[in-house]
Amino acid sequence: MPLIRSDSFQDIDFTLRRQFNKQTFRLALRLANVDARTLNSNTPQPERDHIYQDLASGHPRTRLLYVTPELCSLDHFRRKLRVVHEQRELARIAVDEAHCISEWGHDFRKDFKRLSWFRETFPDVPIMCLTATANEQVRLDVLSTLGLDRNPSKLKIFSMTAHRPNLHLEIRYTSDEADDRFSDFVHWLRGVYARRRDPARSAELEAAGERTDNVPGIIYTISRDECELLSAALRHEGIGARPFHAKLTKEVKEETLARWIANEPGWDIIVATTAFGMGIDKENVRFVVHWRMPKSFEGYYQEAGRAGRDGNASYCFLYYSREDRDRVVNLVMRDAPKEGTNHKARQESLQRLIAYCEDTKGCRHAAICNVVNAKKILVAVGGNPTHGPDIPGSEHGINSDGFFDIETLPKKVALVGAGYIAVEFAGMFNALGVETHLFIRHDTFLRSFDPMIQETVTKEYERLGVHVHKQSTSVKLDKDEATKKLTFHYTEGGKEGVVSDIEHLIWAIGRTPATQGLGLENAGIEQNKKGYIVADEYQNTNVENIYALGDVTGQVELTPVAIAAGRRLAARLFGPPEFSTLKLDYNGIPSVVFAHPEVGSIGLTEPQAVEKYGRENLKIYKTSFTAMYYAMMEPDQKGPTSYKLICAGPEERVVGLHILGLGSGEMLQGFGVAIKMGATKADFDSCVAIHPTSAEELVTLK
Repeated sequence: MPLIRSDSFQDIDFTLRRQFNKQTFRLALRLANVDARTLNSNTPQPERDHIYQDLASGHPRTRLLYVTPELCSLDHFRRKLRVVHEQRELARIAVDEAHCISEWGHDFRKDFKRLSWFRETFPDVPIMCLTATANEQVRLDVLSTLGLDRNPSKLKIFSMTAHRPNLHLEIRYTSDEADDRFSDFVHWLRGVYARRRDPARSAELEAAGERTDNVPGIIYTISRDECELLSAALRHEGIGARPFHAKLTKEVKEETLARWIANEPGWDIIVATTAFGMGIDKENVRFVVHWRMPKSFEGYYQEAGRAGRDGNASYCFLYYSREDRDRVVNLVMRDAPKEGTNHKARQESLQRLIAYCEDTKGCRHAAICNVVNAKKILVAVGGNPTHGPDIPGSEHGINSDGFFDIETLPKKVALVGAGYIAVEFAGMFNALGVETHLFIRHDTFLRSFDPMIQETVTKEYERLGVHVHKQSTSVKLDKDEATKKLTFHYTEGGKEGVVSDIEHLIWAIGRTPATQGLGLENAGIEQNKKGYIVADEYQNTNVENIYALGDVTGQVELTPVAIAAGRRLAARLFGPPEFSTLKLDYNGIPSVVFAHPEVGSIGLTEPQAVEKYGRENLKIYKTSFTAMYYAMMEPDQKGPTSYKLICAGPEERVVGLHILGLGSGEMLQGFGVAIKMGATKADFDSCVAIHPTSAEELVTLK
């Protein structure tokens, strides 16, 4: 928690969460030796006096103060805060729900707009604003109101995608009859409970520390009466639901939140009024239901977003009827005279929500991403392992993600693929004594690497006992439900073959960009035939101010490459002028496969170099030997070591380096720097060899 690690008082979060769980929050912070306080209209006078006295002291014990914007408008509070600032104790200010500052936002509040006083009074104190629902116009208004745009060089804006792929977004069309919604919801929830009782699912939940008889959720309603009636009706059906609204006593509200957060039996669901439910939150909310239609798109998105914050699959659905739609439209129109200029923004937001609800064909995730926008957008959602080919029984196999769910060492496995993942997994399984079958479409694997590496590693795997099935094609995969064993049917060199009693078959046949549901086509973003986003050398897509990098572009699909590209893009977009042309050089990127033996490569392979420079303009240096590490071992325990240096032109500039053997990864990182700098064979030769090492061979090649 970097915000609370300095010795200065932290005055943060001018928030609308008037009913957030103060007790639980303060307990968690105090366990971390942090004194946290809240100041709002419900704060008892003795506690309020204590906070004010503490602020005026020489060094406040309070490290973190949550205060409502209404109190921030009072002269009494402002005078106390000035004292804190004069004592150099005010370290930073954070404004939560910052969209409420703007009259263009869906939830404008006048007291939020008065927070401009803080920038005017404390220009030296850093201010941080947080919001999940601000469009470009609202963001600009917030920056202007708080004066954050006065010094652009010190302004930092961080944004993340509104895409939450773990959420199932659904609109359920019903009549306006309460019984229809109630019976539908109860039927759905009981179906969820039934699935959680499945032995396999129960085991998963228990392993994750979750109760099988508990499905934490939130239901948003529009009135206290509906809140009470609905929660009582659910309890009558044996469902642990509790009301949460403004008329409940402080003790009841705190108990309800504490027990709900603790996942206690009988406290599974919070039924809250929309106006009062902003402070209820925990990471494992499995569903959010809007019993009635909200007044704004942003409000819906923000409330639905409380589901699945732990990243696990969760449901969000809204009950929608024409009658409910008309009711909300009339309410918004009724409030128009007292809202002034903000009425237009509210009306537009409501119309977006109606369009969202009545669209039965479009992707709901894309609709949200289209509304929640930014000045500059980076698409860096990565990719997913391709599951398997279109053959019968393909679903019985697993991909590389499923590999991490294997809990016991199998006796026999099969892998289909010839790239990094397939080769690394095959080498690992074989080294652990597992009967390992590797199916490849050609005669060698790692086919993007130099032929020396392809041929040597393929032969070494066969020598070590890996069953390499060359020129193979997948036909079908059968599963014996009694034994759970798999039988893989394939062709090899045109002949049919079968491998039985397989415990796991891993599809390692590539990756697929995670672009489904993003609505890229709605933004006009160009994709190639495989679904990858087309990006140029500066990570620009064909749409201005939308960028893409990493696995989603299909450009070198390695994590360090995406990190390097992202850093350069951020520096170019937000850094000083000297970074305005910064980009990642995708040429000469070193890569290593942690195979048996380890291999590394940088630059051009020999066929690529011949195509680019011509055979007559190249000089190839090669060596193969047995590393000294193996000196005292038996012959069958000794692994190969082979190096190849590819040099081009009369100056013999090194354009490719390919190494195979112990420590190749560590070795390549250092030599890679020299090659990126344009090293020649003479530069290699000029470096005195370190003896006895394998690496010395690279500076003594003849």
